Amino acid sequence: LGSAITALFVVDTPTLDFLVQQHVLHLEERVEMEKDLEASAEHYLRFLSETGRENGVDITCLIRKGRLSQIALQLARELAVSAAVIGAPPSCSRHDLSTTERQLLITECTFPIILVRK
Repeated sequence: LGSAITALFVVDTPTLDFLVQQHVLHLEERVEMEKDLEASAEHYLRFLSETGRENGVDITCLIRKGRLSQIALQLARELAVSAAVIGAPPSCSRHDLSTTERQLLITECTFPIILVRK
């Protein structure tokens, strides 16, 4: 079919920076948290890639840093995607920063989005 699957994990560094500015995190904690998020991203994407491979599906996995909405929209334009699947944790609240970023992404997209809750 000529289709390709790309999995994107965005480490939200602007939020980490904001937490340092608000004195919620110390700079050392921010660095450690970013490393932890990167490790989680690698673990999750490795699992996703292996699962895809076991089922005959090739998945390109990417880790980027920045704002979810900006990074995802930029990549979507670069890849000329026809649809997107976005994961959302079950505990998303209306005031959660990651929920706001997902909403921005959904609002700005020019292609279909499937929102998957765990």
